[in-house]
Amino acid sequence: MSSIQSGIERQPYLNLIGFDNIIGKARTLLYEANDEVYMNTDLDISIFDDAFSFLEKKGVDVFIFSFQKHEYKRTNVFIYTYGFSPIRKTRLMLSVDLKSVLVSNYNKDRDEWTATLTKNDLMVQIITEHIHHDIYLQKLRHEVGSSLFQLYPDLVIHSKFEKRSSSKPIIKQDMNKSSSV
Repeated sequence: MSSIQSGIERQPYLNLIGFDNIIGKARTLLYEANDEVYMNTDLDISIFDDAFSFLEKKGVDVFIFSFQKHEYKRTNVFIYTYGFSPIRKTRLMLSVDLKSVLVSNYNKDRDEWTATLTKNDLMVQIITEHIHHDIYLQKLRHEVGSSLFQLYPDLVIHSKFEKRSSSKPIIKQDMNKSSSV
């Protein structure tokens, strides 16, 4: 049994509580980046300006998706946004060098920010893919002038998740225009 367990590599999950703790860990991850960073957030990204400047000098690109409007400019920061006015700050997802991810959100029922940090390969891949897909969908919407839900109403599968997500501006707008199956 000990020979089997010795071959298993542990990939722990670190849970964080508190906005300042989470932003501090995010900043540390950014400063440690050497290759590429992907971010999905509705936070004011200027709170990371010094880290983005540091990454710019290192030649590290940062790709950001947000539903919120951002007026931020830096040569190494590429922002893909729907341009909605900020409503409330609730999310930060960060993938660094395809090696680690930080996923955090604000829970209004508990009035606290929580996060999970891991180097688990599967979680890194899932979060990185999620951010890429958000960017692809935003670019497609910008290119064709409407979302996939507007172009192809049958994409909606009428799940509980979709109904819960329909309170978000982009999903609500698109689902209201889609037909029933």
